[in-house]
Amino acid sequence: MIEFVTYIIKSLVEHPDVVQVTESTQEDGIRIVVSVNPADAGLVIGKRGYVIRAIRQLTNILANRQNARVYVDVVPLEA
Repeated sequence: MIEFVTYIIKSLVEHPDVVQVTESTQEDGIRIVVSVNPADAGLVIGKRGYVIRAIRQLTNILANRQNARVYVDVVPLEA
């Protein structure tokens, strides 16, 4: 799952070398936190949130095959 999200995010941003993707397991599912350059945050979120919404839908489709729930969050990296 984390490889899939990493591939998608790195293909979207202008600074793929600074992208960090972490995964943690929680009670209610798997949380994936994507840290990107602040200049790339808008590219990942997209206009009206359409891009991040599509990424979340794709990850949930993969997670449903494994009977899991996935949450994807985008966080800009600190300078």
